Amino acid sequence: MEQKTRFFFTMLICAVLTFVLTFSGMAAEVDEPVLILEAPIEDSTALVLSAPEDSTALVVGDVEDGEEPFQSKKIGQWLDKTFYKLDYAVFKAFSKIQSETMTKIVELVTHLGDSEIAIPLLIVGLIMAFFKKTRKVGLTLFFAIILGTLFTNVILKNVCGRARPYVTLANDPDFMSWYQMANAHKESDNSFPSGHTTCAFEMGMALFLSMKNKKIKWIFPVLAFAVLLTRIYLMVHYVTDVAAGFIVGTTVAILAYFIVKKILSVEKIANFDLAEKIKKKA
Repeated sequence: MEQKTRFFFTMLICAVLTFVLTFSGMAAEVDEPVLILEAPIEDSTALVLSAPEDSTALVVGDVEDGEEPFQSKKIGQWLDKTFYKLDYAVFKAFSKIQSETMTKIVELVTHLGDSEIAIPLLIVGLIMAFFKKTRKVGLTLFFAIILGTLFTNVILKNVCGRARPYVTLANDPDFMSWYQMANAHKESDNSFPSGHTTCAFEMGMALFLSMKNKKIKWIFPVLAFAVLLTRIYLMVHYVTDVAAGFIVGTTVAILAYFIVKKILSVEKIANFDLAEKIKKKA
């Protein structure tokens, strides 16, 4: 009963957040276009170009010699236009809490969603799967990271092709001043969904769902939410990017939890314990 209640409330949060973000953006009048101009502002490294006639993509991005400019696809453009007012209002709100001290703290916290954290945890999860006591946690963590990476980094980022805020808003002086205040971090991949947020929630929710210790497991979703906030503060993601990352990360963690539950229903797998095998050989 407890598991069903936990699952219900987790899915309810996802549904409510999706509903609010979608209808907030659709209700806003987007009369003014997203601020993408013909020439970059002074001292900006972003090159913003207009798409040629009959083109299905808008060409934007950081361009170096010999490199092709980033192709912002139709889904990315739709997201920029539909949620412009919402995304920009959130950036403006975050700009009011910016300070050098806060930026340093945020830069530390945001690393909790790095692949440098996820990859070692993926390996640890796989190792934990060989031992009966830790199998449930290890397998849930392992599958959540695999699924989250697949859906966000391999599929959604490439399908949506949304440019980063500092590229699309390169000619907005207010945004660029906020971005510079946050130390102007640059990322190498697309913006939607947020990879750091997906990663933080796939790991955090996987641990929350699979761990027995009720006092400790709440820490992980809280840390994941902190990572979500850092991505907006650093101006490297729109609020819609991190909302999508939250939904994907939470969803794959729930999916991983039930996959593992099904796997462990096989008695032979559930009862295998490498520790016992080692003891017998010793």
